[in-house]
Parts: sequence; structure tokens; C-alpha cells
Amino acid sequence: MIPIDSLPINIAIYRYENGNFIFVDFNRQAEKTDNIKREDLVGKNLEKVFPGVRAFGFLDVLERVYTTGEPEHFEAGYYKDEIREGWRVNDVSRLDNGHIMAVYKDVTQEVQNKYSLESLGNLIDKNLNEIYIFHPETLTFCYANGSALHNIGYTIEELSRMTPPDIKPEYSIEKFRKLIQPLRDGIIPLLSIETKHRRKDGTEYDVEARIQKMLYLGKEHFVVNIIDITDRIRDQQEMLKLHRIIEQSDDLIMITDSNGVIEYINNAYVNLTGWKKEKFIKAKPSFFKSGMHSDMFYKEIWKIILSGKTYKGIIQNRKKDGSLYWEEKTITPIKLTGETITHFISTGKDITEQIKLKEALEENELLFRTLTESALAGIFLYRETFLYANEAFVKMTGYSLNDLKKMTAMELVAPQEQAFIQERVSARLKGELQDQIVYQDLKMVTRTGEVRWLYITISTVKFRGEWTGLGTAMDMTERKEMEKKLEYVAQTDALTGLYNRLRFDDIVQREIAFGKRQDTPLSVIYMDIDFFKKINDTCGHDVGDIILKEIAFIIRDILRASDYPFRWGGEEFIILCPSTTLQEIKVLAERLRERIAENNFSVYTKVTVSIGLTQYHNDESVDEMIKRADLALYQAKENGRNRSIYGS
Repeated sequence: MIPIDSLPINIAIYRYENGNFIFVDFNRQAEKTDNIKREDLVGKNLEKVFPGVRAFGFLDVLERVYTTGEPEHFEAGYYKDEIREGWRVNDVSRLDNGHIMAVYKDVTQEVQNKYSLESLGNLIDKNLNEIYIFHPETLTFCYANGSALHNIGYTIEELSRMTPPDIKPEYSIEKFRKLIQPLRDGIIPLLSIETKHRRKDGTEYDVEARIQKMLYLGKEHFVVNIIDITDRIRDQQEMLKLHRIIEQSDDLIMITDSNGVIEYINNAYVNLTGWKKEKFIKAKPSFFKSGMHSDMFYKEIWKIILSGKTYKGIIQNRKKDGSLYWEEKTITPIKLTGETITHFISTGKDITEQIKLKEALEENELLFRTLTESALAGIFLYRETFLYANEAFVKMTGYSLNDLKKMTAMELVAPQEQAFIQERVSARLKGELQDQIVYQDLKMVTRTGEVRWLYITISTVKFRGEWTGLGTAMDMTERKEMEKKLEYVAQTDALTGLYNRLRFDDIVQREIAFGKRQDTPLSVIYMDIDFFKKINDTCGHDVGDIILKEIAFIIRDILRASDYPFRWGGEEFIILCPSTTLQEIKVLAERLRERIAENNFSVYTKVTVSIGLTQYHNDESVDEMIKRADLALYQAKENGRNRSIYGS
């Protein structure tokens, strides 16, 4: 058994009574930590002694552990009342006897050394003593006190017919007689053994039996003082478990005297540094300092802790093999008596990997910024809002980096395109989609309201532990405008500005499909300028070109918004008229013919046109429809020109 007073940790034990938790015991280390005497606590209400525990949340933990029996680790934080304050962490468990044991650390004393188990001695002495008297010859019981009768379960009449071996299952009569023989012979005044008692109901419990001779009713007898040590043995096992936990903890725990001489370290230091425990004990921590900190650095630490304050910081130390490690350390001054600092307790964690990771991240971030700021393409990171944008992306959007950090990525996207990409953006930020996606023609709205075309690639990366969108952007606006111009040139007749034959194929197929769906007719006008070759031959091609332009102007002026005019070639024109009946196309054709015939051309006196009309027949080809219109045009010319004829 390891006495709890010998452990360098804080232990408290409570019992639950009428909705309150009452102190049962308090070890010496806890007395020193909280500067309070055990005698002033035992039997007192926890909340009366430590008024801050309810706000601290500790009472809730005690009640849960008492109710469920399940242990809890309570890392609550900062405790404060009028007398004391500090950072505390608690491990609370229920003992087999129903009492609550708290082992606590002060992270102003490393979150005060895990609510201690207090000595169980007083509880055992006060409540569980049993007294038996038995005859030295017959060994039969002749007396048992009330506590003994209550605990063993037999009546005094039953016991009077029994001997100690009847309730001590590990002893026979012969073995027990041999055990007490030194007492009978006067060789020893007191015999103390640890054994087991068996109750009437068959259950057994551990006891410490102290046997000695005494006069009872004028005759020599043996009196036995029994202490039920069941709880004590179980608590010893719990203490052993606690001691092992401290020794096996990954936290670095060190205790020094007021001069910094090491008195205790746990195994974590041994495992980390490679030094044996003997190297630490009675040495000073300076023997494994790294040499990377200045003397002033250590003087500042001493200045803080000697003033009674707790030091918290990061220190680099050296292992036995010469390698360095980083320790996140808390050093707390301890006053065991009065106001004088007697010890320091240091707790820490090895954070070498975290430091290395942080340095690597900083190097990568510097490299990332260096590369992105020199890039011509826009580069950005975003989650709910933008996290980063390089100078090129800032210029594209017109927003400053601070403005972008307050904006979501969707706020830059043109409204008509937001619904299309919103779901994909959300899925990537959740990590559900991790493939790269390309938006070749994404419309972005700049700060001035201008719409620009961007070529954007989006990838999903882990940035500082969270899924993050990584995008690159190239401004394609000028290229897009050039493509539109090229498309216009490719599909438009340069002289007249009307559609050319290339554009005709796309539009006619679309309008045929529309007419079929809507059951509406598609009508066609095929028009040719009369005697145009003669005009070119007699007046020149320049005059012919002017006439073509002026006729194109008349066509655009006469036609409806839904009609499509094409320069078919030379002096020929085709006009597609969707949703137009036979009567309507005849009227439109005549209006067009008459307007041209009546027009005063700028370079020629009179120009006329001949027109062939037709309508699309279901399931025929476009060529069949054009051929029928061409035949009607031929008939119009044969019949004297300057007229329109419908070809069915």
C-alpha cells in the first residue's frame, strides 16, 4: 500500500449527504496546495469551504459520478473564489464504498494535481471497528460488540458456539492455535494480521485483526480489534492505479525545491530525453538546457515564479543524444507552509512536431505568396468568404483584398449563373467533391458592375485543417469579344450585313424543329434582282454593290423581327419567315417587291425584283424546299419579272 500522504499529488475524498458533498479526507499535498489544514475540512460541506465550485461546474461532475458510477475527466478551466484561484483539471471517480475520490492538478499547479484521494484512516477508525473476545482454550467467542454483530451478521448466541476459524476461512483450528501461541506464551504482546472474515450470508471482507491478551470476567482471554479494510485495500489498488497513471502519463511532470533542485520526475521525462531518473534527481534542469535561449530568458522565468506567479511558455531543451525538443511548459510556485515558496511544480507537453509543422506551414505559405504574387493569372483561396487573393485577381475584380475577405465567392458570379455552380461550390467546401472543375466561360461582375468573362479552374485542398477552394482565373473578356466578332464575320455577308449561307443552315434547322413542335408553318421568300448582270456590265460593279446594300436596307426595313434575311449569293436573297401563313407570306412578298420597285436608288433609276414563294412540307429536306422556291422564282422571271409567284 502506498500512503496517499506520500504522493506528490492532490487527493480529496467526499461522501454524499443530503444533497451535499462532505469532506471525508484530504492528503498532505492537497493541504499544501490549498494552504488549509485537514482538520479544518473533514466533515465540512465542500461548497462552504470552496464557494466557487458550483460556478466552476465541479458539483455537477460530482453528482453525475455519484449517480452513474462512471469516472469523468473534468478539464474545466479557471477556478476562483475570495481565497484562491487557479486553472484546474479533475479526474473524478466513485469508490466501491460509495465515496467520491477526486484527483486534481493545478495548472497553476498543473491544473491542481487531480483531486486527491485523502487518507481513508479516519473513516475506517470511526465507522468500521469490530471487537471480539474469545476463550484461550476452547477458542469460542464470549463477546462481540454491536459493530461486530452488525457487520458479521450473527447473533451473540450463534457466535458463542463458534470460534475465530469459523469466520476466518483461511485458518483451521490447528493453524489458528499455532498463530496465537506466541501470545499465549508471552513472547509478543500484540499480534496483528490481515485476513478475511466470512459473514453469515457467505460474503467475505478484508480485515485487519489486532489480537492481544486481556482479563475478561477475571480470567485471561483474547480480545480482537477488527478493522474492516475492504475499502482500504480497494483504495490502495486505486492509488496504485493512480500512481501508474501519473508515471505513464505523456505529460512531463517535474517537482523541484525552491532552488530548482529536482526532487521528482515522472517517466515521461525519462522516455523523452533518454536520461535515467537518477540523472535528474538532485540535479538542476539547467543540465539539459538547449543553449538556444539567452541567460536573460531564464532570468525572466525565475523573476516570474519567485514573485509567486505561474510561468507559462515554450522552452527548447536538449535530449541525451544532443537533439533538441520543444516543451510547452507551466511552472507553478508551491507554498507548503506560510507564504514562503518551498517548491515548484512543472508540467509540460512535447510540442516538437507541432513547432516543426508550424514552421513548415509558414515556409510553405511564404513560398505560396511569393509564387502567387508574381503570377499573371488570378489566384484565390475561399471558404465561406475569400481567404486570400493575389494582386492579379484583385485587379480583375476591382475589389481590394480586405473587401474580398468579407465576400462570398458567389457574390462575384453573375446572377444568371449562380444557381448552376452554387451546389458544386458547397459540395467542395464540405469535402464531398475533390476533383478539379473548369469553368471556361464564367461571367463575373466587377466592383463597377462590368461583366467580364473568366476562365476558372477550381480545386479542393486541405488548408489549415479545413477543406478550401483553390482557384485560378484568367480574364477571357477580350478573347470572348474577339470570338463574337469573328463569329459575326463568319456568319454575316460583308457587303450587305445580312446573314450568309453558313448561318442559314443553323437557323433553318432550328425553325423547322420549332414549327413541328408548335405546328406552325415556315414560309420562304426566294428573291432575285432583275437584270442585275446588265447593271453590273453597263454601270460597273461598284454601282451593283450600292444597289445590293440599298436593297438589303429595304429588306431589313420591311421584315418583321421574327424574320431572317440571307444573301444567298450574287443578286439572290432568301428570307425565312417562321409562323407565317401562305396569305401572310404573299402580302409580305408583295410589299417587299413594290417597295423596291418604287424606290429611288442613289445610283440607278429603277430596279425591280422577281420573287418565288413556298412553304416547308413535313418530312421534306431543306434542299427540296429551296428547289421549289427557286422554281417559283424562275416562273416569275419567265412571266415578265417584277412579280411574285407561289410554288406549291
